[in-house]
Amino acid sequence: MNTNIKYTFIIPVYNTPTKLLDRCISSLINQNVTHQNYEIIIVDDGSSNRETLDYLNKIKNEKCTIYYEPNHGVSYARNYGIRKANSNNIIFIDSDDYILDSLISKLEEIQIENYDIVYFKNYINNENSSRLFKAKNFNLGVVWAKVFKKNIIIENNITFNTYLKFCEDSIFLHQYLKCVKNIYKLYNYEYVYFINKKSVGHKYNDKNYIYFNDSINYLKLYLSETELDMVILLFFINYVLPTTIFHKESSLSYLEKKHKAISILHNSELNYQKILSFNYKQYKLIQKIDIFLIKKYRFKLLLMFNKILNIIKYIIRRN
Repeated sequence: MNTNIKYTFIIPVYNTPTKLLDRCISSLINQNVTHQNYEIIIVDDGSSNRETLDYLNKIKNEKCTIYYEPNHGVSYARNYGIRKANSNNIIFIDSDDYILDSLISKLEEIQIENYDIVYFKNYINNENSSRLFKAKNFNLGVVWAKVFKKNIIIENNITFNTYLKFCEDSIFLHQYLKCVKNIYKLYNYEYVYFINKKSVGHKYNDKNYIYFNDSINYLKLYLSETELDMVILLFFINYVLPTTIFHKESSLSYLEKKHKAISILHNSELNYQKILSFNYKQYKLIQKIDIFLIKKYRFKLLLMFNKILNIIKYIIRRN
């Protein structure tokens, strides 16, 4: 590792719109620090978008190193970036997100070398608003808005699972946390998470219910039964139903969609079947309503109910 470089930002890129990508990279280049002790590693994961590739080819900033790899997925790109990192402090950033220009200066203040992992808080932004909303808690299920140590990653053979399409970052984080002793929580809001409706987690794919089930199988190694039950419920409501079945791009009729949801729910080879045996007593009111609607096969009403809840949460954040 290069001892003159203290921080490495790793950005996987795949056909990211140039407006978002430029905002992301500019936020890293324009850090409010006098010393230039950080690098930006961009791993293009086989982008086919000419506009994205043209933008990357025009980047001339000395902090940026760009690697072009065939399309293997975000996990491969992050693993590749880790191997190429010249510092011990690694910060992952998604290419449609960005950071505030104060991040590095805040990290310098806390003597980061004394900690195995550092969390910092994040704002939330979306394409319909320029306003930033504060996330209530630290985001504990993802790898962004954190600083990792390369030596801990390498010494413990921790990698992003290239087999999984979803939750690979949660599993990486769980593996990493088993190897750390000193944790620091920085209560500054330094990361901006952009809700991108065109991202993989929101796109229509009639196989998504399988991919999320694969992730659940891996999460079984790290979560308690109660935690896992909550994940199964959230996955089914927030991802399986809207991206596999009731997505606007699906050509199925409503009745066919309902039958498909029921068949997935009753498939003994999938984890979603467990929802049908959930005991109402151990859940909060909103979750009880969710489980009740699932057991009654009222999927459309379930999605509408959760959409209204999200709107209410949005209004509360605004005020």
